[in-house]
Amino acid sequence: MFLDHIAVLTTGIERFREVNQLHSREPIEVFDDIGSREQYLDGDQVGGRLLLLQPHGAGPYLRALSKRGPGLHHLGIAVAELAPALEDWRSRGWEVHPQSEHAMPGDSGAFLFQRGVPTLIELFVGQTGLSSPAGEVALAADRDRFPSIVGVRPAGEGVTITYRDRVLQMI
Repeated sequence: MFLDHIAVLTTGIERFREVNQLHSREPIEVFDDIGSREQYLDGDQVGGRLLLLQPHGAGPYLRALSKRGPGLHHLGIAVAELAPALEDWRSRGWEVHPQSEHAMPGDSGAFLFQRGVPTLIELFVGQTGLSSPAGEVALAADRDRFPSIVGVRPAGEGVTITYRDRVLQMI
């Protein structure tokens, strides 16, 4: 298993990129079925990508933005097989999110939550060429394996995300 992406919920992708002086060669994708606009930064790299999520209609991201505001939404972790990964995370106290069945049908992936933890974990079957212990993923990305993302650290009521040597402003 390895950290594929860190998803940030924002009120506007273009404004977020402007404020934080970020660019992307990846297009903004629109998913009407879940009411989101999404864009990966450094989408050509494997591991440590930043995913910007913007609600544009009713759905899970609008609910999350209304409930918690902009900021860290989830850590996306690629796994070789979903069932053993789910078993491992459940043994650590994580539960499958009720909305997961609607967003990711079948055995392709699942969102997990843990009471008292202000972010979700997304497990999905994907390329797992790099390896990272689950506990390590939850706190920080290591620069050698994940050059795009420097770190995610608790800060006051939320988290601080450092991307390419700068602390991102959440908008």
